[in-house]
Amino acid sequence: MMPVLMFTLLDCFAIPFPQLLGNGKDVTQLTFTNQLSLPLLLAMIFLKPLATSGCLGSGAPGGLFTPSITIGAVLGGFFGHLWSFFWPGATPGSYAVIGAGAVLAATTQAPVSSIVLLLELTHHTLDIFVPILVAVAGAAITARLLDRRSLYSGPVNTIRPAIIMPLNKIQISYKARIHQNIEVISISTNYRAIMERFLDSNHAPKILYVMDEKGIFVGRILLPAVIACHPLARVLDTGAAADVVTPVNCLLPQMTQADVQRQLYREPTGEVPVIDALGGHLLGVVRRNL
Repeated sequence: MMPVLMFTLLDCFAIPFPQLLGNGKDVTQLTFTNQLSLPLLLAMIFLKPLATSGCLGSGAPGGLFTPSITIGAVLGGFFGHLWSFFWPGATPGSYAVIGAGAVLAATTQAPVSSIVLLLELTHHTLDIFVPILVAVAGAAITARLLDRRSLYSGPVNTIRPAIIMPLNKIQISYKARIHQNIEVISISTNYRAIMERFLDSNHAPKILYVMDEKGIFVGRILLPAVIACHPLARVLDTGAAADVVTPVNCLLPQMTQADVQRQLYREPTGEVPVIDALGGHLLGVVRRNL
């Protein structure tokens, strides 16, 4: 539905401005050869980025390389026209080439590749090679200060809600993709029962998650903590999970995927529990592939 609406809107604007159609290759060639008027360049500065982002945002397939060159070309051509009024000499087409290289370097975060591509595409930039170097360097540094991601890597890091698996369906993938459910015990569980759970030859868990009497998550128990208690005979009978449980930083359902990844990869066990923010109940765990 969105592509249909966007293309209909684009068609309406393309009647007075047919240069909006396509990926911008024709507009770039006309700008490099100084065949676009100043009012048309001014219109393209605003309309071409809107048309490109609108079509891509609606789900229509398309690239970003040529539109980046086109936007830089119309920007450079426009300011070249303005500058020629005060300091005649260089043609606006030369400014268009410089602008195309600057925008391409900023969007791709690849200044050297941008210069090489311009040399390959235009074949006449040796006379303005120094201005291109200055513009490309300045654009790349400015873009890097604002955002280290390029136009291509930015969508990969888009923040999405964290995915939480239900407690009864949680599985762990470890090398050979061996699946194992998590273990939950009560905080009053006897120390002897905890040792038996860890030493169970058929199903020995790596982590035990502890709940209190109201079902609220209180922490976890790791095997090294249990062994460090030196289980004497009296400790086996009198000790409980409350003596060896340790708190853990939990995830919340409303956390972003980026926050989940940062906390997950800081966790030595490779496993972080997820709790309900209101009730503190254990909802599941998020695990990374080790």
